[in-house]
Amino acid sequence: MLNSVDPEKLRSVDAQSLDAVPVQVRSQASVATGIADFGLDIEQDLIYAATGKPKDLTLGKQITGKDAVKVTLQIALDDLPDLLVKLMTQYSAESYKENFAWVDHLAEVRDVLLLAQLNHQLTDKISSNDLDRSWLSVPEIIEWVDIEGFKYQKLKTGTMHSDIDWVSYIASLGDDTPCNVETFKKQQVLCIRQSSGQVAYAWPLYRCIYCELEFDGATYALTNGKWFRVDAGFLNVLNAAVNDIPTCTIPLPNYVDADEGAYNERVYMTDTAYFALMDKQTVSYGGGNSKIEFCDLYTSAKHLIHVKRYGGSSVLSHLFAQGLVAARLLLSDGQFHDKVNDKLPLGHKIEAADVKPMPSSYEVVYAIVSNNPAKFELPLFSKINLRNCYKQLQMFGMKVSLAVIHAPSVEEAPAA
Repeated sequence: MLNSVDPEKLRSVDAQSLDAVPVQVRSQASVATGIADFGLDIEQDLIYAATGKPKDLTLGKQITGKDAVKVTLQIALDDLPDLLVKLMTQYSAESYKENFAWVDHLAEVRDVLLLAQLNHQLTDKISSNDLDRSWLSVPEIIEWVDIEGFKYQKLKTGTMHSDIDWVSYIASLGDDTPCNVETFKKQQVLCIRQSSGQVAYAWPLYRCIYCELEFDGATYALTNGKWFRVDAGFLNVLNAAVNDIPTCTIPLPNYVDADEGAYNERVYMTDTAYFALMDKQTVSYGGGNSKIEFCDLYTSAKHLIHVKRYGGSSVLSHLFAQGLVAARLLLSDGQFHDKVNDKLPLGHKIEAADVKPMPSSYEVVYAIVSNNPAKFELPLFSKINLRNCYKQLQMFGMKVSLAVIHAPSVEEAPAA
């Protein structure tokens, strides 16, 4: 459809954000206009439908494209084959790249045959124990305070694991269960409450898979149960941008705690003159019930440290967004500024609300807890969100860094 529409005469665009909580939006213009007037972020939004005036008026006065194309025009039945040939020719063209080249950066795979081929590739990859660029992760934000661990499929007899990964999952299958996508979709990951031993969360294992693979000359990524085609050039630029983010210089200890709250408190207790504990110290802003944590740990050197256990795209994207929102409010909202000061200890007070903060004196630290720091890698959408947040924080004038905190597995832990 983008090959046929006039790029300056769009009337409606449907898009989905790649934020922690994906939001679908339909933007409609009162008059035909260009794509720039719809306020889309071409690095953060997936466009999946559009309506506008065709460049070729033999296609009618308006054309809409989504999974199928819709045109409205008067036509004789005998002329229908010629119209279909013209639409097929337009579908195969690449003229859209003159004005909409960025839509190739990322696109959800909807073709049934291609989906089957990608799932077949995934089966071959995992069953042959090729685990490069593929891992399992918790697909949503969970409350870790009362979580004992995870089991695969069987609540009563399954082995408890501190986290999920391919090695432990494959070992749980047994000889009679095939290691394939059908199994991945049928079997569940069970997240177990410590207090009751019951299931707190359950997900199909397929939804917990992140995988990148090459197929038929293109790069594809599976995340949260959906396949996406990724432009190779876009992926290279994205990886380079994420790799350029500085590493945090604060020596944060290993994560050997029951939950994030316990970890934050333990770090605070290592040096109460340097760290201020801000975890769960929510600050109201903007009226209503809007609340946000300024950070988990704040240092006397003005580091805003946000700590999160590793998880899927939604988990990490929430972490990155929280750091961005807190930083923006600190720099722009005097009331938020004062409320944060009320919660900070005497040795950590920030400037009074009538004193404009100096952005360059602050550093936002994203600290991610991982069982395998040596092979640590972010999911695709998390990279996109991190790059976006990093760029905005840099525009504010603030410093940003990443820290990967080691959470030793049960096998690594020293004997009691």
